[in-house]
Amino acid sequence: MKHALLDYVTGVLGVKNDAALARALHVTPPLICKLRYGLIKPGAGIILRMHVATDLPIRTLKGVAGMECVPVGGRR
Repeated sequence: MKHALLDYVTGVLGVKNDAALARALHVTPPLICKLRYGLIKPGAGIILRMHVATDLPIRTLKGVAGMECVPVGGRR
């Protein structure tokens, strides 16, 4: 199943599958599976782990995930 954020981070890290992605992000494979199948939405913790692993800006990761970025202070 396609998941834009997971596929993007997988490509950036150059890993071959979800198990390798889980190891690279230091999370359990079931978490990646739940994200991929839409059972849970990516939260701050997984976005931060992706940021640390890839050095990509959080804004970029949230954009790929289709999440709204709210500036500091809550104003748009």
